Amino acid sequence: MLLRSWLSGLVFTGLAACFQSYCKCDCEVNYEILELDIAHGCSQCTVQYCLDQKIDMCRDPENRELMTAYCFRKYRELDPQS
Repeated sequence: MLLRSWLSGLVFTGLAACFQSYCKCDCEVNYEILELDIAHGCSQCTVQYCLDQKIDMCRDPENRELMTAYCFRKYRELDPQS
């Protein structure tokens, strides 16, 4: 039973490494897509995270009120050499 749990965890970890998380910081008229830290993933993608990045297009106080943060994941092929 323990071996099965360990193998399941190993397979899940390998699959998770194939996806990269991104945060789309949208300031109504413009947006920027930022690559997120793999350890934190989508939990890191918040409006406050976007503001902390000091994105130029989001400095206007009017835009900040309309700002949204959206997380998405994209498949990424791993380099077998690394």
